[in-house]
Amino acid sequence: MVRERGEITIAPTPMWLLFPGREGVTFERPRELPDLSLHLPAPPVFAEPERKPVALQAGVFSREANAAFMAERLNAAGFESVVSRRASHDGGEYWVVTVPPGTDAERTISRLKDKGFDTFPIF
Repeated sequence: MVRERGEITIAPTPMWLLFPGREGVTFERPRELPDLSLHLPAPPVFAEPERKPVALQAGVFSREANAAFMAERLNAAGFESVVSRRASHDGGEYWVVTVPPGTDAERTISRLKDKGFDTFPIF
């Protein structure tokens, strides 16, 4: 029950039968609510360790002959290439053509792009 002055009176309930004399307890609303916002310091920012790619993927093929052709093109352009056979989730297989990133992966990606090959790093 709410009274006009903002006081709240607890209505009698079975629980109040266990605590006799508490029926007349009243609670007043606070005039101003306290500031409940948390003033926590910002979480620390951790620098992510530099990750280096293990390979640069140049292509994925469903036919081994197409992967071999891409590898030959890369080799002819002066790059070392690796063809790997992988199993797909549906029980089939595919071939991935990769190039080692060398000591500077960004530089190798740039050189590949200059020769007309699109690659992306694999971590």
